[in-house]
Amino acid sequence: MNGSSIRMTVAAGMAAMVLVSGYARAGQAGEESKRIAVVNVSRVFKAYKKVTDIQTRLEALFEQRKKAIIKKEDDLQKDIQVMKMDPEDPQKNRAKLIKMQQLEIAKFDLDKEKYEFAIEVEKKRLEEMKQVLKEIRAAISDTGKAEKIDMVLRAPEYDMEGNPEADATKPEEKDEAQTSSELVRRFRENPVLYFSQGVDITSKVITKLNDDYAKSGGGAVAPAPAPAPAGK
Repeated sequence: MNGSSIRMTVAAGMAAMVLVSGYARAGQAGEESKRIAVVNVSRVFKAYKKVTDIQTRLEALFEQRKKAIIKKEDDLQKDIQVMKMDPEDPQKNRAKLIKMQQLEIAKFDLDKEKYEFAIEVEKKRLEEMKQVLKEIRAAISDTGKAEKIDMVLRAPEYDMEGNPEADATKPEEKDEAQTSSELVRRFRENPVLYFSQGVDITSKVITKLNDDYAKSGGGAVAPAPAPAPAGK
């Protein structure tokens, strides 16, 4: 190999090294520019005022029917107790036998009414919660974009001891695991095992949600409770 060829080979090698080094620096810069944040979804859900307002509204909406069902159940239980205290043999007393059958039918109807009522309440709550979760996702997304975050992860629901992460203002909310399996389960459920407080944007998400809710007039007007259906 002559001197000219050697010089060309060395030059090509140096160029390749510069190119590789440039790619490496670009890759490192790209990695350093990525920003990751976490959000404690449970805290957001508890602190979002709309959630409390929905619960209050649903309770008012179904309160009359709930009371009517409770009264029916109490009256039925009293009738059943009276029947049990009667020493008369129903096989020898047709009137008592008929009354017992009527009570059984009433209990069956009441159980059916309670089941249908629970389904109706849950259906309404599901509709409301779908919208709430949609708004929470949007708030997380908007906050992430505003803070120039590249990825938002769900913050751990449990602390390093396996206890639920409690609001700093409500330390009594902590609940220690009672069994080893519960402790391990809580540990495994944590999507993020460590993060610095500087990457937690939970408070910002909560603030945005409640500010937007207030601007929309949320909670200003509560609907009148629905009347109990006739015959219920």
